[in-house]
Amino acid sequence: MLSSDSETPLLTPKFALLLCATATFGLSFSTYFLLPKYLALELGANASAIGGLNAVAMLASVIAMPFIGTLVDRYQRKLFGILGALVFATASAGYLLVDEIGPLLWTIRVFQGAAFTFFFVAASTLATDLSPPARIGQAIGLFGAVMISTNALGPAIAEWGSARFGWDLVFMFTVGAGIVAAALAARINEPR
Repeated sequence: MLSSDSETPLLTPKFALLLCATATFGLSFSTYFLLPKYLALELGANASAIGGLNAVAMLASVIAMPFIGTLVDRYQRKLFGILGALVFATASAGYLLVDEIGPLLWTIRVFQGAAFTFFFVAASTLATDLSPPARIGQAIGLFGAVMISTNALGPAIAEWGSARFGWDLVFMFTVGAGIVAAALAARINEPR
């Protein structure tokens, strides 16, 4: 049994679709690694506001983790991936309304942090579900490599896009990428 599992291909159409959804979501999420630049240059934020806005997103992510982990085990994993991508896209659209450091911006960051957890927990769990048992390590490694590669690409796109076209277009890009990630996740046939 182990030898047949190790010969089963990992990169099936379902797994490739998951990687595409992950890359697309990762681009949207990673774009916000450049958020401190936007906050400082466009909104005049000081160091404490920048640190707080980054910390609140991570705090929301950490608080959501145990709840999402439990729910993902009880219900469809892809449902939480779709929901996470859509909530992230919706929260990202809120930047088009932001003109100051205020409650709206803090709320957006909370929702982005929680949405990341929804998507990441669902997608990483799906990565193990969609892989042959003997290739779970490779599946996790490939999934992680795709997600981490977006950490470099997202900010590079944001840097170029904001300089060339302005921040509103960067935010619209993240909204679009979140919606595309949700659409791709919806097409995954989740195993029982």
